[in-house]
Amino acid sequence: MAETRIENGIEWFIVASGPDEPGREDCQCARCGSSAAWANCGQCEDGYNGSACIDDLCHGQDECIHGDDELLPCDFCLGTGGSWHCVSDRGWCIDHPLPGRENIDSTAFADARAWND
Repeated sequence: MAETRIENGIEWFIVASGPDEPGREDCQCARCGSSAAWANCGQCEDGYNGSACIDDLCHGQDECIHGDDELLPCDFCLGTGGSWHCVSDRGWCIDHPLPGRENIDSTAFADARAWND
């Protein structure tokens, strides 16, 4: 069996492309095995909340007038810009864990409308 890794409730694995081609990485819900999809953060556009400059003119704005390019990571996504989630209904994911995966938390949204954000 191929090696996999589980990060934040998502299982990552290599899918073979062909005998002479390198495989590509894919993922699925580590709890139930359903497909997983990326959901952009609803609080930011790119994982950041503007300039980290402490000058009040710059702090939290798009850029610093002093040339400092350090940015404030988004408080919600912590700078990732979003996260991977199980595409199944949360109840289904919770009720149908793969054998031995009962202790992995579901990443499925509690409300399917969250995919519309």
